Amino acid sequence: MWDILSVSHGHVRYGVMSRLPNVQFRITSKTTGESHVVCTDDNGMIDTSAGFNSHKNDTNGGTAESGIWFGEMDAIDDEKGALIYDFYYLNELRGESNEGLKLAKDIEFRVYRDKAVINLGTVTDDVVSIGTTAKDSDTENHISLADNKVTIIDTVKYKNFTPGKAYRLVGILMDKETGEPVMVGGKPVTSEKEFTVGDEDGTVDVTFTFDGSSLSGTDVVVFEKAYDIEADTQITSHEDINDEGQRVSIPKIGTKAAAADGKTNEIKPEKDQKIVDTVAYENLIAGEEYELTTWLTKDGKKIWGTEVTKKFTAKEAEGTVTAELTFDASMHGGEDITVFEEVSLL
Repeated sequence: MWDILSVSHGHVRYGVMSRLPNVQFRITSKTTGESHVVCTDDNGMIDTSAGFNSHKNDTNGGTAESGIWFGEMDAIDDEKGALIYDFYYLNELRGESNEGLKLAKDIEFRVYRDKAVINLGTVTDDVVSIGTTAKDSDTENHISLADNKVTIIDTVKYKNFTPGKAYRLVGILMDKETGEPVMVGGKPVTSEKEFTVGDEDGTVDVTFTFDGSSLSGTDVVVFEKAYDIEADTQITSHEDINDEGQRVSIPKIGTKAAAADGKTNEIKPEKDQKIVDTVAYENLIAGEEYELTTWLTKDGKKIWGTEVTKKFTAKEAEGTVTAELTFDASMHGGEDITVFEEVSLL
């Protein structure tokens, strides 16, 4: 009334098959619910025969050297197979050896003949993976302004997740220059999203909202980890500080406004006065086209008709660009005029 189970276990990455050692599987009787854990050896093999591991050796201990036995413990016999007549389920358990892989689930087999070998062949795990693309919700690109409310949406593309299973994505913003978490108000900027998978491949958005007013000149990179909620274990991650798709840049700009002669910051209270605004920028994306918008204000209020736009390409992350504003200063004698600027990615 006993049979022998034989299984090999591996995964395919980049078209190459690799055996997986030290991976545990749970064998469960469909009829009685009795279950025991077996473990692959150094060659990624499981064999429940006594010739592989004596049934009496650390019986049902769950290691690669442990024997296994179903039924009455006082009936252990190395002359017999370990599994009594029944239907069984084989389920892979999460561990270090199969991190980042899709677990084999509910493989059903039947023991129905004495001393027969049930060969399930090679159980292959698909690679579970995530990739991310982070963009600012306002600009809809990889540039955020240093505002007191910045929202970055990280679109996570997942592959080989299990349909119907619940997962948790945990994200954190990293400073590309330092490699450390971005800190706002003394705390790291994090976000979580729980979701249930429909198709094994798909996307889900993780949203980060934070005060970015102190982050001018910073490149932030989104790191993501994915967890199996039921097993409470991490299954994969995407944490590449050099991944351009995960990066959002927060530019820093400084300006120097001067009269047309470039020698003074005073102009005459006359019509058609020119102001030259030199904008120094940091942390732009080299090679991308931007638009500089400048305008004049008095007491924080915009002086209508003074707005000027200029397109330019950032040859490097740091540089300067100038804009020339012409306005009627005849009505503003004795007043302080301020130049405001905004740089946006086209």
